Amino acid sequence: MQVLLNQFQLRPGTNIEELSRAWKNFANYLIEHELASRVSTVFDRLTASDFDSDEGSLHTHCSMIFFKDAKQAALAWEAIEHDLEPLAFLHREVMRLVKKPSFTFWNNEE
Repeated sequence: MQVLLNQFQLRPGTNIEELSRAWKNFANYLIEHELASRVSTVFDRLTASDFDSDEGSLHTHCSMIFFKDAKQAALAWEAIEHDLEPLAFLHREVMRLVKKPSFTFWNNEE
């Protein structure tokens, strides 16, 4: 399994409900077209928690996309990189609502 961790802030004037709707539309497309095996909801960061030790990060939210293997992840990357519609539109809808996105990619394949 491979996982893409997305961390970001909301753009001023954007509310979490608006982002959650756009994210859900994007996520549903990924799953329905087998470009992801699972997609999380949008999470709020709990900076007041003792668990949160990333003091330098200003990210306020995150989400995760799970891929069954490297092949599925590569197909998703290709679709986004080449602006294939309608996925490109759904991706742009999410990206217009966030700022300072940061992406880290994780692997659990043996």
